Amino acid sequence: MMIASLGGEAVTAPGRACSEYENSVGTGQIRIWFDRPTGGWT
Repeated sequence: MMIASLGGEAVTAPGRACSEYENSVGTGQIRIWFDRPTGGWT
């Protein structure tokens, strides 16, 4: 949900998985940490 609010497919910041894939009520979520890019978010 957060990546969509940051721009979805346009986001190129590398992410690190912080959890395993979770199937919560069919949503298929995973926690990913995105470091702030040097130039900031676009």
